Amino acid sequence: MQELRDAATVMLVREVGSRLEVLLMRRARGLAFMADRWVFPGGRVDEADGDEAVQGWCEDVGAIGEAAARMGVEAARARALCVAALREVFEESGLLLVRRQGAHVEASALARLREELSCWRGEVDRGERTMVGLMEALGARLEGVRLGVNELVLFAHWITPFFETRRYDTRFFVARAPQGQEVGADERELVDAQWLTPSEALGRYREGALELAPPTLCVLEAMRVYERAGGMEALFRDASRAQVRAILPHLLEEADEGEAVLVLPGDRGYPVGDARYAGYASARGEVTRVVRKGGQWWTGASPG
Repeated sequence: MQELRDAATVMLVREVGSRLEVLLMRRARGLAFMADRWVFPGGRVDEADGDEAVQGWCEDVGAIGEAAARMGVEAARARALCVAALREVFEESGLLLVRRQGAHVEASALARLREELSCWRGEVDRGERTMVGLMEALGARLEGVRLGVNELVLFAHWITPFFETRRYDTRFFVARAPQGQEVGADERELVDAQWLTPSEALGRYREGALELAPPTLCVLEAMRVYERAGGMEALFRDASRAQVRAILPHLLEEADEGEAVLVLPGDRGYPVGDARYAGYASARGEVTRVVRKGGQWWTGASPG
């Protein structure tokens, strides 16, 4: 059985008028995993993400404990997941979720450190500087700055199916995009970025203008209800209260030729008698399967 690695991804959202937009970024074509797919910024947890010293750079000392309780993991693992999420956002998009005095650090203050931040971003990306090192350097220039761990709200939890050669245990967080900061793809793993409403992203996917993996597709479907006016507040209110269950998809072997069917917990085809899937079989609402037809994945429910 393939090794399962912890990973974290972040749905950065913003309101433009009455529109709720989410940041999607395109992975480079030559990558071994999820090549050319449009994804949310994120990646696997590195060893340095678990450094206990990061606790002192968190604005809210209780944020890690609350995150651990919602994720159902110990505090050290929750801290590493949150730090990885913030690190990946910085590496891949250039957005830095940091706070002081109860609010995002002013974009103008970060703009004055543009050259330093660009250098630090490259060092973090290459593994030459940890997030603790980043905060030490930033804190020497901006008094009172802290990591925005409490900006992250757990939204979904997906586990890569058994048939994949690279498997990840991924937490999906949602966070407000910091105002005034500009998105810039790292041009290594991520080569493009767009702000889209969930409906726009799904529409472009159906048109073949961008490619989405099943977890991204399902998460965007779940976010559509928050596109209305006032949806931002509703999104964070609901996300902070919802029980998030892990989703481990199963590939049906009896799918028709040319198709693929991933069934999710709650689908009548889910292998509840298989010990590998124990604990995952629970109702998931209307979407219980993702079917690949004509080269695209489509969300649906158990037939009959």
